[in-house]
Amino acid sequence: MRFRRRYILYGLCLAFLAVFLVLPIVMAIRGGFVDQGRPSGYWVWRELPDVSVLWRMNFWQGLDRLADNALFNALKVAVLVTAGVLLLAVPLAVLSDRYQFRGKNLSSALLMVPMILPPFVGALAMRQILARESGSINLLMAMIGLPKLDFLGSGLPGVVILEVLHLYPILYLNAVAALANVDPTLVEAARGLGASRWTVFRRIVLPLIRPGLFAGGTIVFIWS
Repeated sequence: MRFRRRYILYGLCLAFLAVFLVLPIVMAIRGGFVDQGRPSGYWVWRELPDVSVLWRMNFWQGLDRLADNALFNALKVAVLVTAGVLLLAVPLAVLSDRYQFRGKNLSSALLMVPMILPPFVGALAMRQILARESGSINLLMAMIGLPKLDFLGSGLPGVVILEVLHLYPILYLNAVAALANVDPTLVEAARGLGASRWTVFRRIVLPLIRPGLFAGGTIVFIWS
């Protein structure tokens, strides 16, 4: 009887996932291969960049033509945002996990602010920080004699900066969780054998936390 209940619960969980996860994905994919009720690849080929333009015209002109493709731009933004999030979130996670300092709990809580703020509040905050005339960063740059930069009107760089600042908590949480599962005896043994901190991180810590970074990076890539 106990095993029967377990199988019933297992079947209910599978049915729930099939209805609310698998079925919507199948329907979404099916929509890309059906046109007016008939199988067709028109919508898929319509969104793919025409790589042949690189050979039909000058290479750089063809590259500019490809840059106008929505799918190409989306992929470019996703790659740059994921790389930027990795560069920002991993050092923050290492500092949070390996070092003790005054105000650590407060700073760790503040790092989660982009996840809990409503989107319009985050947008107003980014405008105050990155605005060309009255933004905090440009005011500081003007104080030290550097020219002001138009972050919000710069196209691709502005989009990447905004998405990195919005999505880094996702990878940060994954990295902190992965670092917490690293066996400290491995690090102590490597340090005892004379390895530097960078060598320990590169040869021991980084391979162990790679699955967590991959999971968080995948979420950031898909989201961005």
